[in-house]
Amino acid sequence: MGWVETDAQGNNKLNEETVKAWVKEFASWHDTVGTAREFVTAEGETITVEGGNYGWEIDEKAELESIKQHFADRTGETREPIYVQRAQKKADSGKPDWNNTYIELNLTKQHMYYFVDGQKQFEADVVTGTPGRNATPPGVYHILQMSSPATLVGEIMSNGKPEYRTRVSFWMRMTWAGHGFHDATWQPSFGGNRYTYAGSHGCINMSYNDAKTLYGLIEEGLPVISHY
Repeated sequence: MGWVETDAQGNNKLNEETVKAWVKEFASWHDTVGTAREFVTAEGETITVEGGNYGWEIDEKAELESIKQHFADRTGETREPIYVQRAQKKADSGKPDWNNTYIELNLTKQHMYYFVDGQKQFEADVVTGTPGRNATPPGVYHILQMSSPATLVGEIMSNGKPEYRTRVSFWMRMTWAGHGFHDATWQPSFGGNRYTYAGSHGCINMSYNDAKTLYGLIEEGLPVISHY
């Protein structure tokens, strides 16, 4: 009732700003995208990962419009919130909202693992982004897009040309900003500290065979836990 205002003529009106504030608060209780979540690494260490694009996210604009419509129609219902995106399972006090099938990307060890139902199925050395502006970001992501082959195009520079234009055979995107797993046949080796002096623009470089194997194993939507 605190959302409803009554004018001098006795007409009821919904206070949209009050409802909008409630929807925002409601979303903050339930959204997990970018929040801190616990993760047990391949080495058995429990760490906290934060950031990324994976998780529950309520569509605040759609929720506001739905509430306004129900008020105008004088109707009600019991339902789930309207989501922009869903995670694989409900979060519980900071615990993971993904299941036991995921990619773990260890940025410190320059190594990735693919787990299926909690069992390691595949692993490989990688070369990630050069530290600084090109560093590969930590956080919880998911595979947004897969293409084979694909052409990767960098940012447009002052001369009007892209920073790079690279053809790869296997592309597994995890951010719309351009981070993803792909084959990098120009890299003579992987792992170690190579990323510190010959790293990527932010992508996760893999050997041709490793990228081909991973591409054949995974599907879009797969969670990716990236951490140091």
